[in-house]
Order: sequence, then C-alpha cells, then structure tokens
Amino acid sequence: MWKPFKTPEAIYMLRLDEQDENFNLILTNITDIWETHFSLEQLVEIFKKENPNIEATEDIVKTNLLSTIEELGNVNISLNYSDNELNLVLQPKCSDESLKLGVPNIVYTFSLLKQDSSKFKNELTIPLIQTVFFLEKQQQVLLNLLKKKDRELEEYRMEKGDISRNDLKTETFHLEGGNNSNNLFLKVFKEGDEFWKYFTDQHGKVEIDLLDVEPEPWNKNKRRKVIHNAKTAPKKGIQYKK
Repeated sequence: MWKPFKTPEAIYMLRLDEQDENFNLILTNITDIWETHFSLEQLVEIFKKENPNIEATEDIVKTNLLSTIEELGNVNISLNYSDNELNLVLQPKCSDESLKLGVPNIVYTFSLLKQDSSKFKNELTIPLIQTVFFLEKQQQVLLNLLKKKDRELEEYRMEKGDISRNDLKTETFHLEGGNNSNNLFLKVFKEGDEFWKYFTDQHGKVEIDLLDVEPEPWNKNKRRKVIHNAKTAPKKGIQYKK
C-alpha cells in the first residue's frame, strides 16, 4: 500500500513490497519514480551498517522496517539526490521514555535508482485509472442500494405509517449533479467502450464484487399510504383483556 508523506520541497508516496523475503521499495514524487530491490540478508547488512550498536535478529529487523513504513507519519525522513540516484533515510521517532533511557535511534538508509516512464506508467498511471473505474462502479452499487432502501422505507410507511421519531426520518435520496470540472476523471472510463476494452486487454480487468441490489419483484408496485393514529395503530405483543 502506498504511504504518502511531505517534505518542505515536495510531496511523495512510498511503497514497500515483500515476497519470499525479497523486498521492493518504490518512491515517487508524482513526477518521477525511483526503485530499489534487496533481500532480507541485504536488509540486515544495511541495518548493521547504520546501527552498529544495536543487535537484532533477521525477524526483528524485518518487522521493524515494516512497522516503520506502516507508521510513516511517525518517522523522520530525509532525501538526497545525485544524478539518477536518490538516497532515502528513515529514522523512527523515539518515545520520550526511550530518550530518557538513552535508547539509540534506529536508522535505515536506502539508495534508489530513477526509473523510466514505463515504470511510472505501470506503478501509478494504470493503477490510478483502475482505481477510478473501481470506485465509480462501487459508487453505482451503493446508489442502487440507497434506492432500494428508500423503496423499503416507503413500503414500511405505507404498511405501518410514519415513525414518531423525527430524528430518524430521512428524505428520499437524490444524487446531485456533482462536480463537472473537466480536470477530473469522472465518468470517463466506461465498461464496454473501445478504450476500456483495449485497456483491459492490455492491463487486465478490474475485479469488483458487485452485489445484486435490484428491488425485489414484490417491492416494485406502488401502494396506498396508510396513516395510523393512536387508535388505529397495529398493536404488538401480548394483549390482555380489560
């Protein structure tokens, strides 16, 4: 998962992938992208070089790095550029208690190489397009579910009458026009058109678990609304004879 962060100069996103004790570290500033690969053994060597006074097993080094990336907001980050290389330094912030005890700060230093445009496309552009498509499909599912809920509430009011608590009453949902800015990728990628067909042929389909939220057949017919008062409201529970 991408982890965003900010320096005084720019905004960045960082991602660490792990598979079979091999790691892939990717960094981007939304314009360029850098990457480095290393094994668990190489990670331990990096750790020992930067932290000679700290003894740690492979599992501890690995777990600590994963925790550092996960909690990036609690990490001091510095970046240094040189030609096509970027040096990334991560230093988790110590707690006040650790500082009082004199616990040394842990430091990780990585050298990442600048990648070409194809890497940027595969790691950012394509996933962003797929994310937009996924979210719009998911939004449509939720809209259909809201419509069904409105129909269900209408059915309840027709059968049982209006509820007495005003704070629980809701208006029928209507989707407003929304943002019509030409700069946003809204309603651009449509399933079935030529662009999306070519895109999925090249980069794979976006798997979405769509729920069936169409109204049930019995819930499609309009019914006459019934308003109950205290005398005509249907009684519930056990009724005792007077």
